[in-house]
Amino acid sequence: MLLKIAQPVRRRQISLTPLIDVVFILLLFFMLTSSFVQWRSMELHVSASAKTSNEEPEKPWLAEIQADGTLLLEGSVYAPDQNKALSALFREKARPVIIRAAGETTTQMLISSIERLQLSGASSVTLATDTAAAHSNQNTTSAP
Repeated sequence: MLLKIAQPVRRRQISLTPLIDVVFILLLFFMLTSSFVQWRSMELHVSASAKTSNEEPEKPWLAEIQADGTLLLEGSVYAPDQNKALSALFREKARPVIIRAAGETTTQMLISSIERLQLSGASSVTLATDTAAAHSNQNTTSAP
């Protein structure tokens, strides 16, 4: 009679190639979705703040930003490359500015214009909300 001795079961080794592939795919995914941009903060007022002092607050200038970066400020047009003229305007008297963006203005153009006004010497820059824009439109609309 022959004895049958059970052969030891060979365990298959797990291949590391698929594991390495998955690791590289995850590495590529996180590298592509990560942002290495330096974020900067800027002070921005959304509505006019009430002054508690007895002195009369300065009347702010109204500015409108066009989609191409042109700034309409108190009846004058300032192109994006006219920073010296804008600085000269604020050098005479630093006043607060309320800005409103035209319909096609991008967010980047809005932020660039806010920084441009602040660097030119505006005492404060306030972003007009829809309500504030509608209010200023009602004040400038003439009756038929």
